[in-house]
Amino acid sequence: MITFKKLSQRPKTFARVTGLEIRPFLKFVDLIKSDWEKLESKKQKAGRPQKLKTLNDKILCLLMYYRTYTCMLFLGWLFNIDDSNIARLFAKLEKIIAPHMSIKRLVNKELSEDNLLELIIDVSEIPINRPKNKTKQRLNYSGKKKKHTAKYEIIRNKNTGKIVSISKVYFGKMHDFNIRKHENKRGNRIPDKYNVQIYADSGYQGMQKMFQNAKVSLPKKRRKNHELTEEERAQNQVNARQRISVEHSIGKMKKFKIIGEKYRNKLKKLPIKLINIAGLVNLASEFINV
Repeated sequence: MITFKKLSQRPKTFARVTGLEIRPFLKFVDLIKSDWEKLESKKQKAGRPQKLKTLNDKILCLLMYYRTYTCMLFLGWLFNIDDSNIARLFAKLEKIIAPHMSIKRLVNKELSEDNLLELIIDVSEIPINRPKNKTKQRLNYSGKKKKHTAKYEIIRNKNTGKIVSISKVYFGKMHDFNIRKHENKRGNRIPDKYNVQIYADSGYQGMQKMFQNAKVSLPKKRRKNHELTEEERAQNQVNARQRISVEHSIGKMKKFKIIGEKYRNKLKKLPIKLINIAGLVNLASEFINV
């Protein structure tokens, strides 16, 4: 049976199977400990003795699931617990963890009047099982990936490297710029201030019109019979160097195989997993303070 006590004796193995080193992991446990104890205190009866006795073991089980995306039946054998109990445990933990991750909407307190806020925006896709409904099949089919996918938008603070926003999940067919429009309607707006600089790829053509004060840097596109000049190509390279860091953040998130491989769970449960995994990436980089 795997336990935190046993696995923590092998720090490199621990980091490989959870995605966190031991010190950030213990910070993560402290972050949610009080909320977990409040939830447990509401039980009217104690019930049967829990096989995963400590909160450390419970979170270890969840992170191994995110990291490896193995089936719950196999995870149950590793932790000596029934797979149905694991599903119920994860549902509880995910709801407690998400509010602590500080990743849902951009807030103006991220921005001070003296500092330049540089934001990098990009959209990523997650392969999903083909929906049974024909309408959903059409909506979820991505012409770029040639498969059924779900899309989400990620925004990274270039100054700090912190992931500051994860959008809701959208159909794979939806265009990147349309996702940003929908996020604006939901209230997840980017501050339109003079000291905001936004970097995005060519999927956001037309976004300049959404802002009066903020600066938007987009790559120049070649038009029919109009090749790009050397100056425009050089500027595109400069913008690409600025944007690459958000690709690094997406890559770190996709090391958790639950979103790096084909997603097999219900799509309505995907947003909370994205928020938690983005928070774990920030936590690993010391961006969440306890």
